[in-house]
Amino acid sequence: LLPEVIAAFRKAYPSIQLELILTDRLVDLVSEGIDLALRAGHLKDSTLISKRLGSIYFGAFASPKYLKTHGHPTHLKDFKEHSCLRFSSLGAEAWTLHGPNGATTVKPPQSILTNDLQLIKALAIESMGIALLPTYYCKSEIQSSKLVRVLPIWRTQLTPVHFVYPQHKFVSKKQSAFLNLAGDLIRKNLASNEE
Repeated sequence: LLPEVIAAFRKAYPSIQLELILTDRLVDLVSEGIDLALRAGHLKDSTLISKRLGSIYFGAFASPKYLKTHGHPTHLKDFKEHSCLRFSSLGAEAWTLHGPNGATTVKPPQSILTNDLQLIKALAIESMGIALLPTYYCKSEIQSSKLVRVLPIWRTQLTPVHFVYPQHKFVSKKQSAFLNLAGDLIRKNLASNEE
């Protein structure tokens, strides 16, 4: 979502300089002088202010070529017979997926494990295996038939997405402008994930 958000913000406010820090670690906004963070997951009690933007969830995706070569899973247990591309933040050992009758945990074989979603998606497009990816993140690949949703009734738990920022007496005009514009765009993109 960030390229669309940044492009829209730069178009609306070309004189404002942006610095983006992309990291998986939990940043201390106050001590590191960060104005605003985008966080996915349930927030711990904090002195930070939060603005909920929506929710995301992951679904299973593979390329049509991979499915033609290796077969299309018809049940979660079938993942054991496939190469699985795993995002380490979802857990290295197992995938917990929610379906019509509740949650089920499956242990796919160890294929490729990484902390980079962009790499996982690229490997899935290259027919390297089945990947759990955020559904919003695969919209264009679905439309262009580069990826296919596998077992679409199964998904990870909904994960909330928030902007968080330190409490100040006043929010700067720059920060307020970004919160409003970026918040609207992100909410629009995540709206289809809400239940």
